[in-house]
Parts: sequence; structure tokens; C-alpha cells
Amino acid sequence: YTTLFRSITSKPMPTGGMFGDMIEADRFCTKMVEENGTPQMKMLLSRNLVGFKAIVANDTVSVMDRFANDFNKCLVRIDGVSVATTLDDAISLTRINNPINVLENGTTIDVNQLHVITGLKEKDEIGENCGNWKSGTANVDVGDAMQTDRGWLRDRTQDCDQALPVYCMETEQIGRASCRERV
Repeated sequence: YTTLFRSITSKPMPTGGMFGDMIEADRFCTKMVEENGTPQMKMLLSRNLVGFKAIVANDTVSVMDRFANDFNKCLVRIDGVSVATTLDDAISLTRINNPINVLENGTTIDVNQLHVITGLKEKDEIGENCGNWKSGTANVDVGDAMQTDRGWLRDRTQDCDQALPVYCMETEQIGRASCRERV
């Protein structure tokens, strides 16, 4: 059995990729769950049993650094469907079992919101990230929430001033389960 961590795709960030820093992206993830999450997720947040971080990196802190304590955790969507055996597999193999296309309220992402801010190229390589998340005139690497190959992390590059979602992941233990049981 592995520790289970849920993942979601947020609603679009109104500032696009200009969210200032990764802590602000994390706050956005938590706010989305507080406001729109499933009743169970809201309850866990209200009791401080879970937190959320955005799956993004900047010029000095990689995704591996941000989630160093969570890389061996099973990754599932908020609806319980398996995404990857571990976050490490998802990032290093750039392949996931199922797309991360479910919002914080458990609904499937709108086809008009397919692109998700990551700032990553393949694996954990830092890509375009809106000038460290501060510039609207720069570019950002985005993933595609419907893809399960390397495209989930980076599908293309686009302008930073577009309102796009981010991938968010729980950062606190919510229980123990087998990924295979949750498929």
C-alpha cells in the first residue's frame, strides 16, 4: 500500500501565468478547493488535514524540489481514478495512466480549458515560465489536460496573459490505499 494523494486541474487563474510566485499558485489551488471542492475535500481542508500545491516550477526550484517528500506517493484524480503509481513516475517518465482532466468539484474539464500552466519541458526540465511567473509579456509552457503522454506536462508554449488553469496536488496524507484498487 502507498500513501494516496489526489490531483485536480484548477479553474483558470485570472492572471494567467503572472501569479507572482509559486506560493500564490498554491494559494489559488487551495482557494479553488475551498470555494468549489467536493464536500469531502472542503471538510478535509477545514480541518487542516490536506493542503494543495500547484505542479509548477521556477528558475531555481524544480517540481522535484517542491514535492520532494511526496514523490513516492500514489497519484489519483479527485474522483479516485489512478493517474500514476507515483508522482516520480508521472514526472520522470512523462507518462500518466489517465488524464488529469477533473476539476476540484469532481466535474470533467471543459474542452475550452485543455491547456494547463506548467512552465516545464520534458521531465523536470524548467521551461518557459512567464519570467519566473511575473511577466505578462513572456511565454509559458503549457500541458494538455487530456493527454497521457509527455503532452500532459508540455504540449506547447503560449502567451502568459491568458487565463489558464494549473495542476494542483494534495500535499498532506489523507489515507492509505492501493493505486490499483482505485483504478
